[in-house]
Amino acid sequence: CDLITLPNEEKKHFLQEAPTRDKPAIVQPYGLNDRSRAAFASAMQPAGVRLKRKEICFIGMWSLRKGARDWSDIIRHIRSAIPDAQFTFLGTMTDESAVLKDLHLSREDGIRCVTTYEPDALPALLSVCAVGLFPSYVEGFGIAVLEQLACGIPTVAYNVPGPRQILGASQTKLLTPQGDPKAMADRAVEILRMNTSEYAALSANCRSIAEQFRS
Repeated sequence: CDLITLPNEEKKHFLQEAPTRDKPAIVQPYGLNDRSRAAFASAMQPAGVRLKRKEICFIGMWSLRKGARDWSDIIRHIRSAIPDAQFTFLGTMTDESAVLKDLHLSREDGIRCVTTYEPDALPALLSVCAVGLFPSYVEGFGIAVLEQLACGIPTVAYNVPGPRQILGASQTKLLTPQGDPKAMADRAVEILRMNTSEYAALSANCRSIAEQFRS
């Protein structure tokens, strides 16, 4: 190839370490197009509605790399503070029964799984969610984080390449230490306990972050 395009700075730095590659490389982050951003914005429910529902969402395949093993602790810590918190898992590519078995929970415990969905259905699926969590350990970029931010959902992620490029420059405190489910849960609880005006301001900030990444 004549040029290597990479989604985050860390990948570029890796290629520049010895032994260096003799090909030029640029960082070109992923983004959302105008149509997608408009769909997410129009689907947003008011801040008060979201906070009242206390619904927490995750977008991604159900796998160890995406943090599947951390979710039991995350849910336990959040529900110790907010017992009626609800959890939605989108695009798991895994049977609901397998997810529930890993969580040691049932559907009656406020867990919703959507194995697959059409891309155009995602804004409606996210519309009432109050917080996004993304405990992924390895990411090229993290387009799921961007989709939730575009829907005005404060999304907490582990501080790893990809999410770090999206959230690192903001003042939202949405990055937490890798492999620390309690820290992620604590930040989610802080957001769910915000008053409506505080949450609305954070939601607007999240949409502003998403606006910086366009395709």
